[in-house]
Amino acid sequence: MKIAGMLLISLAFIGSLTATLNYFYYIKSGSESYLKRANRLHQLIFAILLIVGILLYYSILVHDFSLNYVANYSSKNDPWYYQFAAFWAGQEGTFYLWTLYTTIFGLILIRRNDKFLPYVMIMLHISIFSILLILLKQSPFRPIDPAILANLTDGRGLNPLLKNYWMIIHPPTLFLG
Repeated sequence: MKIAGMLLISLAFIGSLTATLNYFYYIKSGSESYLKRANRLHQLIFAILLIVGILLYYSILVHDFSLNYVANYSSKNDPWYYQFAAFWAGQEGTFYLWTLYTTIFGLILIRRNDKFLPYVMIMLHISIFSILLILLKQSPFRPIDPAILANLTDGRGLNPLLKNYWMIIHPPTLFLG
């Protein structure tokens, strides 16, 4: 899980950088092949990020405490809805959610086929690869220290201040705004 998650985040980062360059080259040359390639890369980045999210949710649901993120934000004793909210309880999960929403917004923009699309997509991808750069450094797939893992039987769970129903809907709806 750790290696797959990090590899996928790295691929999304490289894809975003490549898409940005292709949008830029399209603006400079007017060649449709650059625009098509950039749009396909954006769709691929979305698919990769979707898989990253599935891997992270799976890790939370099976209580894979070998991941620092899972050990810090989920617990076997938490009800299912707090385990669901554990996905965005930490900074890494929030950054991931933000990146996913930004990518979805890009998918909507691609369908519009506006003359300003390449300019907007360059700005969008600067945001995407900036956040992915943070996720490469502060990955939700970062392994926990083996010495800690040896004695770990359960995760910390959500911060007690976050254990309310607003935590379940607040971050996703906030980012939709």
